[in-house]
Amino acid sequence: DSGTLLGLTRDGALLPGDRDVDLAILGDDQAPELLASLPSDTAHPWRYAGRIYKLDIAAGPDGPPLPVDIKFFRRFGEEWVCPAIGASTPGGEGTDPAARIRGLFRPLWRYWLRHGDAARFPLRVAARMDSWVVPHRYFDNLVTLEELAWCQYPAELQAYLRYRYGDWRQPVADWLSWRDDGAYRRGAVGYVRD
Repeated sequence: DSGTLLGLTRDGALLPGDRDVDLAILGDDQAPELLASLPSDTAHPWRYAGRIYKLDIAAGPDGPPLPVDIKFFRRFGEEWVCPAIGASTPGGEGTDPAARIRGLFRPLWRYWLRHGDAARFPLRVAARMDSWVVPHRYFDNLVTLEELAWCQYPAELQAYLRYRYGDWRQPVADWLSWRDDGAYRRGAVGYVRD
């Protein structure tokens, strides 16, 4: 998914400077089992209202050669949704002194988000509650990758990439997901509706 899918489709390789491999899993019911199967020092779950919505797997001797970022999407009506939760004001946004100060605290925020629950105090008060929102048609109709039977991608691949990235064939130098990703919605978390 995301930059990994874009790079493999457009360039036949990971994007230059891409620091991780992006995967999406539809449904979060396998998240606890997947987490339990990984070495505890390599896997870092992100939780919202008790559910794992994201799993970071660190690269290293016991892990993959590149970090892996897994997002767990849940279906709600006509959309697949995954939280995109961060600091209430993203670090590095702008060049004013306040933006630089926020940037200094990003590692602390990442620690809190990895070890806490974004739906509970104090994170629910201080965190920015955003989401990735994907229309169901892209994730409901998948094609299996021949080389990896467990890996699938949207059958409407070009339309999906256009939804996410606009002119996806044109590289962008200063890409920011919260600003440029067509699936990113500010203030939209519907992950735990039942």
